[in-house]
Amino acid sequence: MNEATWAELIKNIPANQPVLVSYTLTQDDVKGPFKALPSGAAERSKLKALSYESVEEMLGERFHMSVAYIKKLNPNKRFVAGETITVINTGEPLKEQITRVIADKNDKILYAYNGDKLVATYPTTIGSIATATPSGKFKVINNVKMPTYKATVNRGEENQKHYFLPPGPNSPVGVVWIGLNKPSYGIHGSPVPEGISRQQSLGCIRLTNWDVLEVHANIKNGATVEIR
Repeated sequence: MNEATWAELIKNIPANQPVLVSYTLTQDDVKGPFKALPSGAAERSKLKALSYESVEEMLGERFHMSVAYIKKLNPNKRFVAGETITVINTGEPLKEQITRVIADKNDKILYAYNGDKLVATYPTTIGSIATATPSGKFKVINNVKMPTYKATVNRGEENQKHYFLPPGPNSPVGVVWIGLNKPSYGIHGSPVPEGISRQQSLGCIRLTNWDVLEVHANIKNGATVEIR
């Protein structure tokens, strides 16, 4: 873990609060259902939800950690009800309106503002080499929790097939879609939080599921999204 990652983990924690805390698992935490998901869009489209594949994945998202890191902090744990584990102290969630955001392609950071006041920053993935995100100013036109997703197979070929994938944390767009007034572009979540700032997005602005939920709770239609 590098200095930047650690700083991001503790950004919302007051100086007098511990970075790591203990948490005792409940029966509700571990009841699931948790099961491996099929890899193909055709098979995934038949499911009711793209749910968590393991209790570790669910806990990782709740406490803002990758599966690998929660396992590293808790060696030899079985993740069963009654067991006490070590997790990140996530601090208090943001409770301040976001009126505008700036997505910086070079910094790979989403800066959130209430007017001129910077209220939060989030690591982000912005587009890719193949599908570059356009620079400019846009407006939020919708804000959907647990969206469905239209997946295109064989992109660029005449025999394209389209599948509607159900919602869930393992959806390609994660648990939130914040649509912009440019068709097919938006701010969304990710099924792979550890890939943020490294993975690619099809022209969109990708956040971890926990960060996009925070943005979702504080941003409204009409907010400005500047990409630069």
